[in-house]
Amino acid sequence: MGDSMTMQQWIALGIFVLSYGLIISEKVSRTIASILGAVLAFIFILTPQDLLHYENWETLLFIFGMMTVIETMNESGFFRWLGLHSLRLIRTIVRLEVSRVRL
Repeated sequence: MGDSMTMQQWIALGIFVLSYGLIISEKVSRTIASILGAVLAFIFILTPQDLLHYENWETLLFIFGMMTVIETMNESGFFRWLGLHSLRLIRTIVRLEVSRVRL
């Protein structure tokens, strides 16, 4: 096992540090920083064959589908509705507990 890193590993580490530095600094949006890191990794580290080999399409399609469903639910007001009904339920439970303590 060698102790020294290869040039490709140093480049990967640099891309990682750059991406996280941009995310932590909040100078650019997290999305832009992530895309920049992915593009730099594609340019300097991966070949197109590597990209196709290591890509997990099932996971990407699952995440895309979930994001589509969540955005649709958000636009329809589902999460607001859920929050308001949860608040109403909690208020009811608190009132019942308070009235039970008073007895």
